[in-house]
Amino acid sequence: MPGIEVVDLISDDGEGYDEEHDVFGYEPEENETPDQISYIEIQDDEDSLDETPTTPTESFPEEIEVPHIDHHGCGRIKPGDTVEMKNASSDSTLRAGDFLRVEKVIEVLETGEVKLRGYAMRRTKHLAPQFDRHLNELFMNWEVRQNDERRHSDQGLQDLALDHVSRKRECVLTNRPYPSLSFRDIKPEIPTSIRKNEEARDWIYEHGRLVCRYLNKVFVHKGKATYTGEVRSLYEEECDDTKASTSAAGKHHRHSSSVEILDSDPISERPQLPQKSRRYRFGDCFCGAGGASKGASNAGLKVLWGADNDKTVLEAYELNFPDASAIEIDIHELPTYMTRKNFYVDILNLSCPCQFWSGAHTCPGQNDQKNVEALYTVGPAIKILKPRIVSLEQTPGLIRFKKHRLYWRFLIHQLLNEGYNVRYTVENFAEFGLPQRRTRLLLLAAKRGIPLPPFPRPTHGPFGSGLKPLVSIWDALAPIRQLPPGTRDHYHQPWEEKRVNGIPYNPREGPMMKCITASGGPAALYFDGTRRFTPREASCLQGFDLDFYLAGSKTQAMRQVGNAFPPIMAELVLLSAAQTLEAFDHGLIDKEEDILDLYETLTAKGIDLNSSSAASSPSSPFSSENLASSSSSGPSSGENNFRYLNRLRRSIVPKKRLRLFGAVPRIEARPDRRVKKRAAAGFGLFVDGGADDDDGASERRKRIKQDSPATQQKQIEEQFWREYGGKTIELD
Repeated sequence: MPGIEVVDLISDDGEGYDEEHDVFGYEPEENETPDQISYIEIQDDEDSLDETPTTPTESFPEEIEVPHIDHHGCGRIKPGDTVEMKNASSDSTLRAGDFLRVEKVIEVLETGEVKLRGYAMRRTKHLAPQFDRHLNELFMNWEVRQNDERRHSDQGLQDLALDHVSRKRECVLTNRPYPSLSFRDIKPEIPTSIRKNEEARDWIYEHGRLVCRYLNKVFVHKGKATYTGEVRSLYEEECDDTKASTSAAGKHHRHSSSVEILDSDPISERPQLPQKSRRYRFGDCFCGAGGASKGASNAGLKVLWGADNDKTVLEAYELNFPDASAIEIDIHELPTYMTRKNFYVDILNLSCPCQFWSGAHTCPGQNDQKNVEALYTVGPAIKILKPRIVSLEQTPGLIRFKKHRLYWRFLIHQLLNEGYNVRYTVENFAEFGLPQRRTRLLLLAAKRGIPLPPFPRPTHGPFGSGLKPLVSIWDALAPIRQLPPGTRDHYHQPWEEKRVNGIPYNPREGPMMKCITASGGPAALYFDGTRRFTPREASCLQGFDLDFYLAGSKTQAMRQVGNAFPPIMAELVLLSAAQTLEAFDHGLIDKEEDILDLYETLTAKGIDLNSSSAASSPSSPFSSENLASSSSSGPSSGENNFRYLNRLRRSIVPKKRLRLFGAVPRIEARPDRRVKKRAAAGFGLFVDGGADDDDGASERRKRIKQDSPATQQKQIEEQFWREYGGKTIELD
């Protein structure tokens, strides 16, 4: 085209966000009220939740595949073609201007109707800034139903009636980086009559090559979003330019700066007797006092360093992890301070401050700007350190509320741009052994060339779920209750807490306590109604052991507890990441394997990991064996040569799930947990042994050898009658 260069002519699609529309709305439902039932029932005969199509019982098929169909407007359409829609389809999520990559042409035998079945695609501008707004760039969109056992690639297919088809378009599916294979590479022949830049851009928009590089997968339940999904580059078997060479994957892995390079098939040449796995390294940005690092240590990771800009929390971190480096640094300075050579880790946690995104944030705060800017440091941090796995915990408001949606998309954008695939979910931590309703957004990102780790499945649930019972406040405070007289703790002095006129409640059953926040929050009322929880009690409710160090004033200590990533949940998430890495490094799984449950994946391949001796449940301080001894600092060696996979076990599919929002879960009474009367002040007693000193602080943090439960209870009751004279309350 005379006088106009195509690469200079066409600018990126840099319009504003006013035209964008979300693939799925993540808005709170208007009918969410505390009166709703607190769990979702899953019947044994309802595995699909009315979403999985049933297998026809007729002898003859209802539909058949045909090789092609002749369309009156755009000619012959066959599998592999891409068509554009001209108007909205009422029976699908497709809309005008969307595209369909045709996989099958289907004829319905009863009616003779012919329809197209394929994968929906949409321009990236509609999900900006998650994807760059480049001209003629698309993303593929799949709806995946929970509890549907079909392959996700089958669930992602959508049907399109022929009367919704506008025309055929040229489209390439690839996982190569932009602008490879786009119209910029091929330099389209623009008609010579077009001379203005805007006209040329419009012509390419309507007639130029389209390119799809990413898949956006969203899990739905009964037609509603579940805040669970996946965003990744297309796999090789999904790409047009690599389908013929997908077998060139590999067992031996060379680590590069952006992708995992593979040499040979990991499955066909799997080592029979793998050497003992190395211990994966862990780094913790925004580490606080070390909730994520504690979980990493319990999972068997080697904690190398923690970074934070708060000097007080780093004092606690240094005491909790004496073998790790405690780095006082503003995260914005990290790229100039850290180098990959000196600070490289396999797994990097980036749980930046969450206050701004929280639903409880109703008025501007003095740290709002800093907290927002912290989210923008995720990209620079992983660009420097290039970990294999990235983990992140955040408040669900980041993904749930429309006002924060662009921030959420930008977070995903940073990870995609650095060569990572992303998986995310929102979970209620009560389903994993935490004695509070703490709903949080979890994210795992894997460098391209490494399979995405699955999220752990629930371990605790309501009565009838088939899981362990929910943990009560009474259970969580057992370590404090069983300490012998004379034990002193600066962060547990209940007699110094301000008296309040609260309503007493049963710590063993009834509504589960709400989320503990940095200030304690409304959930921080002790169960006799006379005071708030002490920082040490709050730390127990967050899943910390008694010997976990806090620092600073009691207000600062409560903030350290409320801001922490609970180690119970951190351990499960990070252990799953380590197990996935170990299975990949030993050639047990492929780089592009879609893994939702690692145990099931390996079992389906006939791989025996001696899992009968494994224990993948978290190192909970609430379990009876941990009340008398410290929790494990990592997995035992077991009977095989794996370091992490020997803790892998079959997970139980729950028959009930707690709701994420709305109704407060209830802990049902059980015969073995019902108590008629109990001494009110006998719960959680500490006896003052004098002024606090170094010896006392050291004694406070050491492990206490426990007597039998009967002896412990007798000591508690005897102490109560001596000190308080026998006041009792009814708990039932």
